[in-house]
Amino acid sequence: MDVQIIKMYAKGPRLIRFTSGVITEGSYGYLKFEFIFKTEDWNVSATKTAVFSYKGKNYEVQLDAYNQCAVPKEVIHDPCFKVSLYDGNGLTTNTVKIPVEPKEGVDNGSATTTSSVVYVPHIDGDKILTWTPTKVADDLVEIPATDLNPFDEWGDDSDINSEYEWEEE
Repeated sequence: MDVQIIKMYAKGPRLIRFTSGVITEGSYGYLKFEFIFKTEDWNVSATKTAVFSYKGKNYEVQLDAYNQCAVPKEVIHDPCFKVSLYDGNGLTTNTVKIPVEPKEGVDNGSATTTSSVVYVPHIDGDKILTWTPTKVADDLVEIPATDLNPFDEWGDDSDINSEYEWEEE
């Protein structure tokens, strides 16, 4: 089974989702989160912990040496779960909602779906990233990821390898 890695940026207390991807309810064991730290305050901490939440219940998972962790199967439920991050020095982030696709079309725990719904990222005036479910054509095979705000506060990210195809002006 291929592992899907959802990348998140942490810059001080701010956490945002960096890569897209469909997460399907009921499927687990294939999904990891990787946290990319854009400020030195995170890099000095020896322990970093992700907190995954679903319906008010929290599941803490310590990050490995690659700043990755598996997503607990208890949170992978429609319509969404939440994730935040804290370290051993008292630094914490905001909470980010992660949409989860309904269970229909799941085959043997894989992350496939037959619903023709894709989650589209939106950045509002306060630079808050949200994901909106949108009905798409049935013959859609793949939607390339695109940076919707290449001139944001993250600065020069030329050293970051991303699945995104950056827009040209």
